[in-house]
Amino acid sequence: MVLSALWAAPLLVFPSCEKPTLEHAATPKEARALRAKHSRWVEKYTRAIQIRPRRTENYLHRGIAYLNLGRIYSAIADFNRAIELDPEYAEAYYHRGTAHAIQKQYQPAVADFNRAIELDPEYAEAFCNRGIIRATQGDLDSALADFERAITLDSRYADAYYQRGIFHHEKKRYDLALKDYSRAIKLGGRSAGAYYNRGTILAQRGERKKALQDLDRAIELDPGYAEAYNQRGVTRYYEKEYETAVEDFSQAISLDPQLAEAYYNRGLARHARGEITGARGDHQAACQLGYQPACSQCR
Repeated sequence: MVLSALWAAPLLVFPSCEKPTLEHAATPKEARALRAKHSRWVEKYTRAIQIRPRRTENYLHRGIAYLNLGRIYSAIADFNRAIELDPEYAEAYYHRGTAHAIQKQYQPAVADFNRAIELDPEYAEAFCNRGIIRATQGDLDSALADFERAITLDSRYADAYYQRGIFHHEKKRYDLALKDYSRAIKLGGRSAGAYYNRGTILAQRGERKKALQDLDRAIELDPGYAEAYNQRGVTRYYEKEYETAVEDFSQAISLDPQLAEAYYNRGLARHARGEITGARGDHQAACQLGYQPACSQCR
């Protein structure tokens, strides 16, 4: 039997090239605190708009607060108003593009990023987010050019290195991907994805102790990261740590009951422990979810 490691091409998730604008919480407590903070910002800038209704920055900042609260349509309305008041306001185009990207409205998002770059040719974040969309649409050469430009404009831009690392990873240029992920991490990037992706490459290369350290950190940063638990379970399986591998696969399944590979992997780990009935049940579950390698085990 061959253990199925859920490597998968790293997902390009919006928004990934933000610096201070969009904030992400690692714990429910942090999420509540951020939500409270951005709710206060909405109230603050609403009062400011009442006092100075033609001040563009008030609409921009309230729109950013709405983005952080997930109120995308309200955010777009504020960015629209900022642009009406100042048609050359690069930041408003950029943030509206980000809002469109979150909605997967890629054509208007690219148009807004293009306009932001036209107004401010050194807008590194606009290049980076445009690169993500281009990569999502399969235009990898243009995406790489955008990531390269973002890094040229800001050599300490952690997210741009991370995105370029994903590009190299998907191209199977693993040495370059490792270098970019490591650079992103060194620059202080708190992206669980950077640790996860680096950990998958290290695991594939047999550097499992280092891989486990990265996967531990990915889970620490994002306790809901089902794929990271699955990959850590795979790595532990190859270290013959079957009991903890089963625990990781079980946690992955708890977080994502549709993650077929985790059922399959748990079945293999259970089989290695002599739990034949449990292994068979896991493979049947994986097969029912459409994972073909598991179906061959059920015959």
